[in-house]
Amino acid sequence: MQLSFLIRPHYVHFYAYILFVSWILGGSEETTVNYFHYGLKDVATVFFYMLVAIIMHAIIQEYMLDKINRKMHFSKTKHSKFNESGQLGAFYLFSCLWGANILVSENLLSNPVSLWDGYPHTLMLFQMKFYYICQLGYWLHAIPELYFQKTKKEDIPRQLVYISLYLVHITGAYVLNLNRLGLVLLVLHYFVELLFHVSRLIYFSNEDRQTGFTVWAVLFVLGRLLTLSLSVLTVGFGLAGAEKQGLNLAEGSFNVLFVRVTVLAAICTTQAFMMWKFINFQLRRWREHAQTQTLKKKPSSSKSKSKKGQYCPLKISLHETLLPLLLLNKLARLAYLRGVLRIHAPSAGTDRMIDNRSERNSHTRNRPRMIDNRSERKVFIFEIWIIYLQKLIDSLQGAFIHSPEPSTARFMNAQALF
Repeated sequence: MQLSFLIRPHYVHFYAYILFVSWILGGSEETTVNYFHYGLKDVATVFFYMLVAIIMHAIIQEYMLDKINRKMHFSKTKHSKFNESGQLGAFYLFSCLWGANILVSENLLSNPVSLWDGYPHTLMLFQMKFYYICQLGYWLHAIPELYFQKTKKEDIPRQLVYISLYLVHITGAYVLNLNRLGLVLLVLHYFVELLFHVSRLIYFSNEDRQTGFTVWAVLFVLGRLLTLSLSVLTVGFGLAGAEKQGLNLAEGSFNVLFVRVTVLAAICTTQAFMMWKFINFQLRRWREHAQTQTLKKKPSSSKSKSKKGQYCPLKISLHETLLPLLLLNKLARLAYLRGVLRIHAPSAGTDRMIDNRSERNSHTRNRPRMIDNRSERKVFIFEIWIIYLQKLIDSLQGAFIHSPEPSTARFMNAQALF
């Protein structure tokens, strides 16, 4: 049974007006800044915001992505990738803007020394603490979403890997009191990933627009270099030269050699893994691009050959059709020259009756046999037909035979037999 909530518009306007007035009145007075630290109660808070993330995920999917999918008519593969890029793109955009606001408000960008100065950073502003809780809640919600979205079995290991990497790194920065460094690295990473998913959404709408992938590839490499540089600078040099050294759980200090090496090893391993995946992705993309280029060149080359008249299926069929006519022509000429045709022979009613047998033999030896007018007409017509047929075949040969292709070779060989 579904529950529906109806909120009248004037109530919304009234509530917004109260918030606006309270914000103005509160801004005019001097407010005390409250700081927070992490504890066991954060587990319940993270679970609550995990449920909120599931609800927001469903809202974005139903009211935004599904409507676009119905209009675009994507395939199953593009449908799943489009949903993934749409969800992650919205989250990266929100997290990147929110994180950049915190960095500006706490002057972390203008003063990079504050990344390690005053460690351990056990006390946090409300925005900082709430930011980390929302990050943990979102990436925890991604695990049950694998079931809700009916993800394919072959895609589940890949998604579990990057979900686990996010949870491990965010939790490590939150627990080890490296929240300032973690915030800078998260904003940097989210910005690069946001560009990738926006480029993929644009590519799904129009496959010719691939410029965003080139920009993302450059920024991805620069992002990995900046991540390694900031990590080594903060953990390797900044914390190593800090005043407070040693392990102190009461104060929240984890500034020991083992922890620093573990943190740097985890960050470097993750960056190397991401670069390896990036290189494989680029190689696969270049290979697919090369295959498409070769497929485009084959039809153009065949069209150019057919225009030159070297080879085409139509000429093969014409050659095969002309072969019986050529053979008939050659046979007719041979038969005519060898005297096989019976129309040369005199008929019984038209021969001259010669009484003397010797005179008849002498006439047959000295001159050709006489034929009547009807036979002469037949021979004349037959010779004209042979000449006309020979001219026709010669003209067709000149028009359709340009090069000895495999099909025309049989045609030329058959002509040479006679």
